[in-house]
Amino acid sequence: MNRRRAYTESEVRSILRASESRISVTGMPGHTGEKHVLITGDALLERGQAAYDKTRNGGVVKPMTAFCDTPTAVRVVTEALNAPEGQAALGYLDGYGVFVGARVTIEARVQPFRARFVPHPQSKRTITIDGVLLLVESIWEGEQNYKIHIHTGFPILAFSRGQPAWRDPLDRWH
Repeated sequence: MNRRRAYTESEVRSILRASESRISVTGMPGHTGEKHVLITGDALLERGQAAYDKTRNGGVVKPMTAFCDTPTAVRVVTEALNAPEGQAALGYLDGYGVFVGARVTIEARVQPFRARFVPHPQSKRTITIDGVLLLVESIWEGEQNYKIHIHTGFPILAFSRGQPAWRDPLDRWH
């Protein structure tokens, strides 16, 4: 089965469900649902505070964001996989054949959607944005997973390259 193909929302919902808590090549569990959909407002503020604390210690952390609900997350992730950047990245994963664990980063522009946003540790808002980031890995078992594992997906405020793009396992942007 090719990874590079059009995905339906029903398929993406299944992939996200199968990816949740699945251990990635990094040893960390998949977490789109837990950390970027189902997270409470208070927990999002706590993550914002932790990120803010890292910046005070010299770290660079992106603002905390989350989807407002599961249907929005599924729609946005589906659009990102089907976007030109998503399809190019999935085609790259197809090139790995039976090898598993290759990881790509996809930053795609999608139809505008409402997202939760913590611009400061004591403040949370809902905003309309059109960017999403996905970390996708190649896997080989099970038809139900469509040979991909979505480690995470979350709303983004800006693209790393200033435009939609994807990054390969060698850290090269395309």
